[in-house]
Amino acid sequence: MSFYTALTGLNAATAQLEITSNNIANVNTSGFKRSRADFGDIFATSPLQKASSVIGQGVALKGVSQEFSQGNIQASANALDLAISGDGFFQLKSADGLQNIYTRNGSFSLNDQYNVVNSAGQALQAASVDSSGKADLSNLDRLTIPKKTAGDAMQTSQVQLGLNFPADAKVITEPFNRTNAATYNKTTALTVYDQGGNSYLATVYYAKTQNASQADPTNKWQTYVYIGDTEVNAALLQAADTNGEKLYVNKYGQLKPESAVADQLVNRKTQMFELGNLNDTRTSVPATITGNTVGEYDLTTLAGLDFRTLSTEDKATLANLFEIKVDGSAAAVKMDLSSLIAASAADYAAGGTGKLTGVRIAQEMTNVLKSGFGDGRYFDFSSPNNAKFTLQGIDTATPPVTSSLAIDLTGAFTNMKQVTEAQAVAEIQAKIDATVSAATSARDTATAAIPANPTLEAAAVAAEALANTVGKVTVSYDDVAQCFRFDPAENTTLNIHGGGTGTNASGNDLLGLLSSNTLVNADGSYATSTGGTVVPNGDLIRAAADQRYGMSVTFDSVTQKFTFLSGTTGDASTVEITGTDGSDPKTMQALATSLLGISADLTADKVAASTTNAVRGIV
Repeated sequence: MSFYTALTGLNAATAQLEITSNNIANVNTSGFKRSRADFGDIFATSPLQKASSVIGQGVALKGVSQEFSQGNIQASANALDLAISGDGFFQLKSADGLQNIYTRNGSFSLNDQYNVVNSAGQALQAASVDSSGKADLSNLDRLTIPKKTAGDAMQTSQVQLGLNFPADAKVITEPFNRTNAATYNKTTALTVYDQGGNSYLATVYYAKTQNASQADPTNKWQTYVYIGDTEVNAALLQAADTNGEKLYVNKYGQLKPESAVADQLVNRKTQMFELGNLNDTRTSVPATITGNTVGEYDLTTLAGLDFRTLSTEDKATLANLFEIKVDGSAAAVKMDLSSLIAASAADYAAGGTGKLTGVRIAQEMTNVLKSGFGDGRYFDFSSPNNAKFTLQGIDTATPPVTSSLAIDLTGAFTNMKQVTEAQAVAEIQAKIDATVSAATSARDTATAAIPANPTLEAAAVAAEALANTVGKVTVSYDDVAQCFRFDPAENTTLNIHGGGTGTNASGNDLLGLLSSNTLVNADGSYATSTGGTVVPNGDLIRAAADQRYGMSVTFDSVTQKFTFLSGTTGDASTVEITGTDGSDPKTMQALATSLLGISADLTADKVAASTTNAVRGIV
């Protein structure tokens, strides 16, 4: 027990030293008030014992009290260092504006909003003063010292916020409570001013109320505004332009002044404060022509048409079914579907039925429109270097025999500078095909004369090789690889090169060939890197101002109807189907009517620019 009593004295002495050390350590802390220790005796008596005969049990620290007596006031170079003479505290507001704090530490500075704050960012509160100089102690707000302290005060009338909300924020379902951070997602604080120039802390709270969905692809947020501790009730205001004229949003989402939509305001279809209130929204659409039901042919996905079975007359008609103009184009595009004959043949060769559905036909018509209205160019064969090249075939099925055919396109076209892709392919193919009959005739003639002249046997073999190699090459143009393709016959190695009759030696010819051989793969593509790419080098086929983009043709398998759509949307979009000669006759090709449902009365197949208000919307 005696040891415990002595230990309390050591503890008391230690506490006294700690308090003294703390006082010494804070000798330079602004507003610090020194503390003292209060000790008391520990008695060991009870009400029934005689106190004069009982020994105490030591000493205890009863408390630590601060002495708030006035300290020394010292001057500093900082104009915002303040001190209180006598009793009192500085009242501060926490950074979030929710907690009051009291201190005698008067070390202050200005933050970025020119508010007087301490080192912890807590704002000094000051009383507002009326015109007579009387302070209203019940109305305290943060003390602000703006850059300009002269002139008339101007109250805050408008606040513009630039915000970027997180799309993945969670939706808040709990009732809003500014003291509960779980009831809102984000917050923004700013300073506003009254007519007297007094500043107030305005806090805006944001709570997400809806996630974007397929039905409504927008995130929605609710805002709550507080100035100090007072909530500001939301009041919707009509938007206006710089001239003060009221603004409205029409059914296509365009912002329009009142003068432009005054005739529509009677039904309040465009008067609104937010986009969610617009219940007459419309989507701008292209000009559209929908044909009649296709009656003669079943073009559904389970059926289709084998174009190889068409009559000779109908096959010829496919090359010029009708003409179509889009968005006021000066020149029409001819609807040429003759390629579908080869498509049916290719499908059959691949193991299919050869029947093409309405969807496939619509895709081909879309391709024709895009090609015809696009930015394609002519081939220019006017230069001798562009008009001549040589095909060399080697027959590997017999003892190798090399056959060569010089292709010369000079004078083959009416306008050598304006040759289309199809024309070039057709002419090259025609010159190759002509070698078959010529070589066959030469072979037969030489073979018949061999008994009398054995030296003609070599000529007969060469003629046979020419007919079987170069004479069986198939020509096409690959729009993806941008080159002419020469598909060789089976058991044939094919080369193509410049030179021919002495031209193309520089390698700058249209086919991109050198004077040396360029090997051709079995699929008709070039096997070596010495040229091959052939970009049309002539003038534009269609003037830039008359080019159109985005046109399409669709097919509805349920109604069996084709639909032609213009490239642009809005009232200015147009689409027009005319006769094959570009005029506007009252009849149409019979195949166009039976196969595609094009009306026999072409006056019905025309969608002109709208002259009424918002029929097809905006561009």
